[in-house]
Amino acid sequence: MNDLTPKERILRSLNKESIDRAPVICPGGMMNSAIVDVMNKTGHTLPDGHHDSQLMAEIANDVQENTGFENFGIPFCMTVEAA
Repeated sequence: MNDLTPKERILRSLNKESIDRAPVICPGGMMNSAIVDVMNKTGHTLPDGHHDSQLMAEIANDVQENTGFENFGIPFCMTVEAA
C-alpha cells in the first residue's frame, strides 16, 4: 500500500478506505511554510509568481514534488483567495 499515488491516497481517505498514512492537504501562500525551502531549491520565487500564472503553477507543482503533500495549493495570494 506504500505505493499509493497522491490522488489515490486522497480518494481512499475520502471514501474511508485504508491508507498507508494520512494525506497532507495544505493551501498555498502564507499557509504553506514549506514554500521558502522549495523556492530556494528550485529557483522559482515569489513575488514573481504573483504576476505570472505559469510560474505560480510551477511553484505549486514544486511544493507537491518536493514535500510529498498530496495537493497543489494555488494561488499564492491571500487577496485573490479572499476575492
